[in-house]
Amino acid sequence: MAGFQVSIYGRFWLSTEVEPEDCFGLATYKIYSALQRQREDGFPYVFFVLSVPHLTSESVAEYVPEDLAWLLAVLKGSRLVEEVIADYLGRPEHQGRFRGLLERMSEGEFRVISATKAERLLHQLLFDRVYAIRVPRFVQATQVNMHFSLSQDLAPLERFLDLLNSPLYVVNVRLYEGEII
Repeated sequence: MAGFQVSIYGRFWLSTEVEPEDCFGLATYKIYSALQRQREDGFPYVFFVLSVPHLTSESVAEYVPEDLAWLLAVLKGSRLVEEVIADYLGRPEHQGRFRGLLERMSEGEFRVISATKAERLLHQLLFDRVYAIRVPRFVQATQVNMHFSLSQDLAPLERFLDLLNSPLYVVNVRLYEGEII
């Protein structure tokens, strides 16, 4: 879709302010990067999230071979190592391993949030929804995430698609300002 930047991320829970089944953690550096690109490119940046009920990091972890999990742990969760492992597990010979997970994705619902709205909520709810800043030395062990409510903070995909029926300048302004999504 011309004029839109799209990112898709996983879902997990660490916040005490949002129920686990309604929570989506988005790295704060990703929000910052999206806003930087939005300013540079002049196009609104939008995050699309696929939320699958009861699909957690623990339920996905059982599909990852132990030797790869061990490697990731020994190398302290390096982003580069994560990407290499993901590429390796994405090969055709591993497709059968993840078939059940892929089938579960049809149960999911896409939701949307603009980078601008994500930033506004980050500022408004910083101490309620960014768990890492409330716990001493927590940031040293992990990335800092903003925890969003899927039902309250993100909009259903249908609302985003309805917005696309508006003139392009209206879509850009509403997304750039974070009014609806």
